[in-house]
Amino acid sequence: MSILVVGGAGYIGSHAVYTLIEKKEKVVVVDSLATGDAEAVHPKAVFYQGDIRDRHFLKQVFANEAIETVMHFAAAPISSQPESVFASFNENITGMETLLGVMKEFGVSQIVFASSASVYGQAKDIPITEETEPRPVDPHGKAKWMMENMLMEAEKAYGLKYVILRSFNVGGILLAEAGEDRDSEQHFISHVLRAALGQKPFVSLSCSNHAAAEGTYIRDYVHVQDLAEAHALAVSHLRKGKESRTYNIGYGEGYSAEQVIQAAQYVTGISMINTRYTERSGTAPDTLIASSVRARKELGWKPKHNSLIAIIRDAWNWNSDNLYGYGAYKVKQG
Repeated sequence: MSILVVGGAGYIGSHAVYTLIEKKEKVVVVDSLATGDAEAVHPKAVFYQGDIRDRHFLKQVFANEAIETVMHFAAAPISSQPESVFASFNENITGMETLLGVMKEFGVSQIVFASSASVYGQAKDIPITEETEPRPVDPHGKAKWMMENMLMEAEKAYGLKYVILRSFNVGGILLAEAGEDRDSEQHFISHVLRAALGQKPFVSLSCSNHAAAEGTYIRDYVHVQDLAEAHALAVSHLRKGKESRTYNIGYGEGYSAEQVIQAAQYVTGISMINTRYTERSGTAPDTLIASSVRARKELGWKPKHNSLIAIIRDAWNWNSDNLYGYGAYKVKQG
């Protein structure tokens, strides 16, 4: 039996695939390559290029492969531009609906869903537990919350079992094997390191006078490899026949954007990474810090890279050796 990783050519998905294969799992990857990259797919994984909204394509994958469990990382990025939001919502919701329908048709009843801390919005109590009521305020968080609800309804309707992992801010890279596509990666640490390499003129920092420490957003950063390990543990949870569950994945430490810049300057040895302060716009929460007590207790999650310096160091080592990420060949050809 195989684990189907939807979005397994993306940044987080590809790390999950490497982790699963290291654990001797059979892995099938489905990715449209809209934001992922074929170079990120593990050579031992079976790879199908296609869109999960294409029911005929997805049914062929399930017919060809003996799928036991699905991991769902595929998500269309949601632009802040109003005219783009509806189309992105449609992509995400239609993709989930199609995937769940095909899973039901082929009798696959286990799914691990990569959600996000953005579902919480501006939480009143910090650190945030899984009991905190989701109140998403941005389109990304709203889409993730809607997809979570689809899983809950599928469990009521026909017994689907799920694990939802709400990751906090992700960073770091698995050295040598898996990295990131610079053309599509949007994580903050990636932007900081691109500025350090001179590939961006500056890093934008949103700030306000009333915000938490030092004026910029406070975020809980988690290493992508620890996040990938959590996904593997979630598969084990479902295999044991345990109940559907939601878990926060974060370290419980908050850092301002300014502190991330300072840490990156320390790691890279670059004394000044150019920044530009902008007035806050939108409704992004001031602070997102996780309580991961439930994941540690129930999944047995034991993070191994839980320091901001380790996250930035691993990302810097890979990025400085792969200046254009997986997009290097595009530069050579262009």
